[in-house]
Amino acid sequence: MSSTSRVFALFRKKILTASLVIALAFLAFAQTLPASGQSAPDFNMSVSNQNVTLSGQFEHDDDLFFTSLNGFAGVVNITLSSPYPCGDGVIATAPRAVYVEPSPGIPAYFVSLQLLDTTPIGTYTVTVTATSGHLFHSLAIYVTVTRPPTQMPDFDISPNPTLVSSPISSVIVIPASSLIQVFSLGRFSGEVSLAFSANPGPIVALNPRVVSLVPCGIATSLLTVEAFSPGRFNITVTGRAGDLVHSVDVYFDISGLQPPQTTTASLSYLMTYPSAPRPGGLALLENDFTNLGQTPVRVISIYYSSDLRLNNASVGVGLPFSLDVGYTRTLEAAFPIPSTAVIGNHTIFAEARWQYYDTSSRIWMDAPSIFIRITLPVVSGRAGAGSLQRLADFTGQLGVWIFLGLRSLGHPSGFTCTTS
Repeated sequence: MSSTSRVFALFRKKILTASLVIALAFLAFAQTLPASGQSAPDFNMSVSNQNVTLSGQFEHDDDLFFTSLNGFAGVVNITLSSPYPCGDGVIATAPRAVYVEPSPGIPAYFVSLQLLDTTPIGTYTVTVTATSGHLFHSLAIYVTVTRPPTQMPDFDISPNPTLVSSPISSVIVIPASSLIQVFSLGRFSGEVSLAFSANPGPIVALNPRVVSLVPCGIATSLLTVEAFSPGRFNITVTGRAGDLVHSVDVYFDISGLQPPQTTTASLSYLMTYPSAPRPGGLALLENDFTNLGQTPVRVISIYYSSDLRLNNASVGVGLPFSLDVGYTRTLEAAFPIPSTAVIGNHTIFAEARWQYYDTSSRIWMDAPSIFIRITLPVVSGRAGAGSLQRLADFTGQLGVWIFLGLRSLGHPSGFTCTTS
């Protein structure tokens, strides 16, 4: 067999295979279709009365039936639509879902129809929709209301807010206002005239004085008060429309402007030395802190720096500590003078970090650090045995910096910060 013949035979074989697959697929699809003259499963929905008249009663139950067709069985979802513009038409309720199956008996459900006190005379349409998968059916129930509503057309007034709190200033007049809302009830429509009454004192304005209402609508008017002295003022707003009269009270609480509360924190920091140290001896520093402010303060830390090998050294004993208003405390620290220290004056810098108690927020707030410096003279001579013994004791217990204690002192001047 030539190569051309082999290619043609292979192509014919593929054509036959594809035709067989298509035929089998069509046969499988045809088996899913209903037999000739047989309809697909479905359901039918009906009500006992599609035209309902309500004359004296407020409620009516309409029977709702579902019938299985062609062996249908499944869940049917129900939705209702009863549009009415003011919320005072016909209220319809029904089960959200039912189960329909072939059965000798047909169970009945209910569509409950209810009227409100404000439902006016007229005809209303309630649409019932039932769905199950791709199946969809709907019907309409027409409800005719012949009895007049028990609540006649009217209006109501409501302020927003009822109580208005506002400050008063000696420099400018700060107006306070409340929005007066007028509502239509029972499809009331027409003009409502507004007026107010108030005790002498404040300037009162109401704008506009006449509002127009459409059925189910809302209208507003702005009530404004300008007071020149503190007090509580009661403004009565009255609305009239023919024989209909309604009133509402609005309260304005006008108070004087309070000056912002301030917290004055003042901390004095003074550093001194009782005597000049000698090389190889012990230097004592007295750190005096005085609270000169109006709120408690708290000393957090003290850092020192000097050419006497004190760079970034700190006092770690006795800190932090708090000081009430008017109190003074002294923190004493000691450090060794190197035996090779140069005779003469040396500068010691100190940074005190502190906080003050904010009485308004009731929390401790960080205050700016206080920076001071002193000149410490180192005199000639050798340290005495007592000084060397104290130095050995101090360094053995606390290292370079030694806390000696707290004691009372005077009230030097210091740093002040004010916050509001």
